[in-house]
Amino acid sequence: KPKPKPKPKPKKAPGIKAVRKVTEHASAELPAYPSGLVGEIAEYAERRLAFQTPNIALATGLAAVSRMNDHKAVVVAPGGRATSLNLYTLITAQTGAGKETARAVLNEIGQAIAGEDMISSSFASAQALGRELSSSTGKSLLVFQDEYGHKLAHANSGSGAHDAAVGALLLELFGLPLGSYAGRKYSKEKDDIEPAELPYVGMLAATTIEPLVGALTDGAVYDGTLNRLIYLPQPSALVRNGDLKVGEVPDDIVSAGRRLWGGSSSGAQLNSALALSDAPNTIKIRGRLFRAIRMTNAASTVFDKFDRSLDSDKERGGPRGSLAGRAAELAIRVGGVVALGCAKNLNDMRLTQVHAKF
Repeated sequence: KPKPKPKPKPKKAPGIKAVRKVTEHASAELPAYPSGLVGEIAEYAERRLAFQTPNIALATGLAAVSRMNDHKAVVVAPGGRATSLNLYTLITAQTGAGKETARAVLNEIGQAIAGEDMISSSFASAQALGRELSSSTGKSLLVFQDEYGHKLAHANSGSGAHDAAVGALLLELFGLPLGSYAGRKYSKEKDDIEPAELPYVGMLAATTIEPLVGALTDGAVYDGTLNRLIYLPQPSALVRNGDLKVGEVPDDIVSAGRRLWGGSSSGAQLNSALALSDAPNTIKIRGRLFRAIRMTNAASTVFDKFDRSLDSDKERGGPRGSLAGRAAELAIRVGGVVALGCAKNLNDMRLTQVHAKF
């Protein structure tokens, strides 16, 4: 009998294999930690990590300052465009390399500064997350997503209804800090979610590399999941930290953090600065005042040059084009967070060329 012909393998979109290969083997050198509060927190986290994983340390510093902002400051470009400072950051590391340390350090800093954890409670459903955001205007949350590769794969499989629903809502919320979430209507009125004004949600996601690579499908690229994430790759080798130190949060971090964030109960008034109504560096968005981190012309040129360098990828489309779509916006958000951490005077903040290059 003639042998049956093998079934053809389903074709993936051009470039998806390359994206997966780059992610699987990524061990790019990260830049030195920036000056200011982001760098100080990264250095503190690095001393707490059992292995030398600068990607985890840097992600911890960025997530901390982004959360401390509490949606009180935005970047304002020379043309007047405003950009929020919420970040969705993804870190990969080997099992046992210290992904959980990031969560522990963030919560310890939150307790030292304001007597509360910086990471919010986990949300078992999209309804729970939506209701939390609709409880007040400008609600700020930092969500920690452990085993993110498994959750992404579970959502992609169609069997993870809850993971898929929470993930879909997080995707929607990424771009809404300066807008509004419309809410949801369900067949049962008791399940309805009220609208939320100016919701500010950050996410720190952690995973081992293998399940993440397995979850990198066409859908994860084209639905915008990946181009919202700032990916900080793991080092190529797992090296023990020879300077491991566990201690209290340094006073400099506590005092600098309190300038930005007084905790949820105090409303994060940026304590050492003028009240918003009297501050000279404000911008009004949807009836609410924000402090403006003014982007200098030199910084704007850096971001514009970076964005234009990706035009060929955007024109070709495919996964690389999709990933390039938000790259410049993510760079501005990171630059704004670094600039906030460097600010000496909260009534006169600047995003400079140095922050933009980082």
